[in-house]
Amino acid sequence: MLNSLFRLLFPLTLFTSLAQCVVIDRPPSNQLPDYTAGDACRAGAVVRLIGSSVEIADLPKSPLLRVIGPHDLVTDDFRPDRLNVHFDRHGTIVRVDCG
Repeated sequence: MLNSLFRLLFPLTLFTSLAQCVVIDRPPSNQLPDYTAGDACRAGAVVRLIGSSVEIADLPKSPLLRVIGPHDLVTDDFRPDRLNVHFDRHGTIVRVDCG
């Protein structure tokens, strides 16, 4: 009885788990967003930091600054006034955007 219940529930659980996986499309890091429209986070002021090391970059001192590495998990909430600084596995800033 327990074995047949397991055979029924295991595939259902596995399918449900896999159905929750989502692939997020992100633009390539070499495409820069348009910083002239709706720059509430002032990303246009720090776009000059792209290509520099995140360790020595002069980042703004703000509680709304989010520094994001290549494998960092981040929330999906969108805050137009929050500045996101993305860096690659070498520690080089590759993108800045609002959100």
